[in-house]
Amino acid sequence: MIRPGLLQRTLVMSLGAAIGVAVPPAAGGAPSFPTPEAYLRYLGPYPDEDDDSDYGSEANGITHDDGNWYITHNSYGVRLWRVPVSVPLADLSSSHPLVTVTSINQMDNGSENLGDLGYNHYGDLGHYSYAGTDYLLIGMSGGPCAAVIAVRCVGGEFDYLDRACINTVSGGLQPSSPWCDVGPSGFLYSSNFGWADGRAIDNAASHIRKYQVDWARLYTHGELDLTLVESIQVKSETGFARPLFHVQGGAVTPSGKVLYIGCGYTKNRQASWGLHAIEITGDRGKNGWTLRQSADGHGLFNFSIYDDPADSEMEGITIWDLDDGRAQGIRGQLHALVLDNDTFNDDDISIRHYGGSVYVDSHEASGNGKVDDPYPTVGEANNLVSDPDDPWNGAVLRIDGGNYPESITFDTQVEVVAPGTDANIGE
Repeated sequence: MIRPGLLQRTLVMSLGAAIGVAVPPAAGGAPSFPTPEAYLRYLGPYPDEDDDSDYGSEANGITHDDGNWYITHNSYGVRLWRVPVSVPLADLSSSHPLVTVTSINQMDNGSENLGDLGYNHYGDLGHYSYAGTDYLLIGMSGGPCAAVIAVRCVGGEFDYLDRACINTVSGGLQPSSPWCDVGPSGFLYSSNFGWADGRAIDNAASHIRKYQVDWARLYTHGELDLTLVESIQVKSETGFARPLFHVQGGAVTPSGKVLYIGCGYTKNRQASWGLHAIEITGDRGKNGWTLRQSADGHGLFNFSIYDDPADSEMEGITIWDLDDGRAQGIRGQLHALVLDNDTFNDDDISIRHYGGSVYVDSHEASGNGKVDDPYPTVGEANNLVSDPDDPWNGAVLRIDGGNYPESITFDTQVEVVAPGTDANIGE
């Protein structure tokens, strides 16, 4: 049988019963996700240890709009890239005819030039569209203050507008600006870097800072005005304070309720190294709670920098649903940069991809549940998400139309979707 009340959309059972909408409790004692945005299944890397792409050396940040990647890196002039999603990210040259690349010395608003001010390090970045205009907000360091800068994207070109000193805006709470991202409601999220060696300037990333952006002012006057509205203390899965170190990237989910954040460097190993899913808004009273932390080289949510060369580190993160196949070599929703720092050669860049869905199609003979190779049975999908040693709370089961003569009980917090034609499930 299928327990009533587990499905996002109605599936038609062979017995004719209608199934409504609800979510069961989380399995295995693991924290539940407030939304089906558990992008936990590691799908593989692309590119993988690529030392031929011109953006690879000192790559730091990644985000996107509806049709383009935006990438920051801090060599060959400290540059910002715009790459159409149709262009493969492996072996990519800055001279590609569809790619836009702008150096820091070209970031000039008529009153100041970022290169002249001494800015030499881009961090991770976020994208937001306001009044039909695309904007990038980017963490910056190396100049007179750690800053967030605002860049307008017009006709494939970059137009630097303004910067805000993040330590001033935060009242001294945030002396560094390693990353930022913009949620669906236009709020900016960022944190301290958190030096793992205990430097006094920035000893830990204990809080996520939430800032209000005056988008109307940025749109009308080109001025970046930030206001700190909330400091969200980072907590463990059980609600205890747990600061992060060496924070390099972050990305807010489409619902705005979950933040994925990445930490780590091969040296000075800390317990917080890896990827984290953190609840940041909602009515559950768990803002700041960790929903899931990646495992070190094993399990469903597999992320490790220790199997890589000795100077690898976590970098930027973005969330973009690319299960539709429009990006060569890339599937999934969560995409994380990992950099192999080479002393005498160009750095190697990898982008690791994670998915939040399991696919099922009764017309297939076998499969692994990924979008290009779905499971033939709902039972196999249920076994994956219900593993008692590694339950996948918050997953989405996408079941293609067809007949599934199975008896299924869902014990994990999942959302089941039947896109297109009806899926008939039942013996």
